[in-house]
Amino acid sequence: MGIPRRAPLEMFKFSVYILLPIATIAYVSQPESIDKLIRAREYIVYPPEGKRPPQGSKNEIAEALTRIKADKAAETGETTTVPASASPAISAPEAAEFAKPNANIATPASPPETSAASGGWFGWIWGSK
Repeated sequence: MGIPRRAPLEMFKFSVYILLPIATIAYVSQPESIDKLIRAREYIVYPPEGKRPPQGSKNEIAEALTRIKADKAAETGETTTVPASASPAISAPEAAEFAKPNANIATPASPPETSAASGGWFGWIWGSK
């Protein structure tokens, strides 16, 4: 029994079905190519980042709030005074408690190495540059 006439076509289709996903993964796993693909289509345009809220103890936040109110009042030309009773009364131990970092809050892990030297997913094949 000989080779059917469609055997070369089936072998070609099979090789395309096997090699196309491998070639696609090899291309997309390279940091340069994925950056090029992402930058080619900017679907989301984020607005510029605004001012960050003050961080720290309650006293620092209260001071920042009074500064912000004074700046806004100076811009509009109003003259307002903030009474001394407006700042929260907080003791030194309470302020120290607020200043401590919370151990229960998870911090984000550092991102994996994606530089050109890492070689991407297939760095073990091509080696690092």
